[in-house]
Amino acid sequence: MDGAGGSDVEGGTPSSGGTWADVYALPPLPAPDACAMRSEACCGNTLVLFLIFLFVAPMQAYATQAKPESITLLQRLWLGAIYAEAITAIICLLGLMWGDPGTIKRTPDNCFPLPDLVADRLRNGRSLDGVGNVHEDGRVFCIRCCVWRPDDGGETHHCGTCQRCVTDFDHHCGVFGRCIAGEGCGGNMGYFKGLILMGVVGCATCVSFMFITAGSGHPYGANPQMRHYGHSTRPHFNAGIPG
Repeated sequence: MDGAGGSDVEGGTPSSGGTWADVYALPPLPAPDACAMRSEACCGNTLVLFLIFLFVAPMQAYATQAKPESITLLQRLWLGAIYAEAITAIICLLGLMWGDPGTIKRTPDNCFPLPDLVADRLRNGRSLDGVGNVHEDGRVFCIRCCVWRPDDGGETHHCGTCQRCVTDFDHHCGVFGRCIAGEGCGGNMGYFKGLILMGVVGCATCVSFMFITAGSGHPYGANPQMRHYGHSTRPHFNAGIPG
């Protein structure tokens, strides 16, 4: 059972091959849950942009307030690192949102030959509702996408939210509204891993920068005016005492 309704079917001898005209004549693909995908994507994009601001803003505030000559080489390296990490995170986010995770497209090679059961129903104008996926020769025909999966279904899955078959499927991400799939860094898995890595590294960069700044010997922070103000407001107890 693969969530298509009804039990899986062991198919017989497949029908003959097809053309692009036959592909276009197949039943329409199921509609994705666009509302859920958009709300999840909005949540994920907002989270990433907020974290970028959270890590970059305090470091940039320090660089803006401090005199250029007071910023050490190590601090400059850390500032460059946080911006490189922010740019990498944005690139990974764009790749995750717009990249193809490994969706099986409808083509003559992927759709045909149709299993006999499917071809007979379509020929007679009958619906495929209630028909399960067809297993044949170590492959699975997805009854919803009308495509042959490249394996026996162990690594390919039909996503119930995106409503597409995806190879090397890992999970549907409820934060970004996308299927996460790919072996190693294939598909969009590399972007997903890179985004998580940049979050961890960005946090470590920001925190370590604060420790570096705290140990720089500036008791009043990066603003030299505040340090001058702090020294100038100290009470002078010797004032008015005759020498």
